[in-house]
Amino acid sequence: MLFNARQAKTRMSVNMTPMIDVVLLVIIFFLYTARFAEVSRTSVSLPDERGSPEAVMDADALLIDVSAGGLYLIGGRERPLERVAEIVQEHADRVGGPGNLRVLLRADRDTPAGAVNALARRLTRMGVRQWSHATVDRTGRG
Repeated sequence: MLFNARQAKTRMSVNMTPMIDVVLLVIIFFLYTARFAEVSRTSVSLPDERGSPEAVMDADALLIDVSAGGLYLIGGRERPLERVAEIVQEHADRVGGPGNLRVLLRADRDTPAGAVNALARRLTRMGVRQWSHATVDRTGRG
């Protein structure tokens, strides 16, 4: 089989350098965002209780922490109850209304019940029906 000189010069090649650069940038992006999500989570000593196995934190859920002193924290920042309600409303608007919003409440085991009850009443008045309380099962019961 004979090839002429013109066919030999038109050989195609793919430059992989830009693709490797993009892949490395995406990896770095995901490493940083995973780290920021970890940093923004407040250290809370959750109550020892069996929970529902299907209760899983998803990306759309709003995470609200309540400290042992009864302070509300969203994204690691302390917020008064009124501001928490505004943030809940903003998230509800993004997901199509309070009926579609899922809230995960992470209350410290030493949190006063009044702080949790005040938040629960506020969520109920706003129409949020899908909220759950995070627990940890250290005994392995289920």
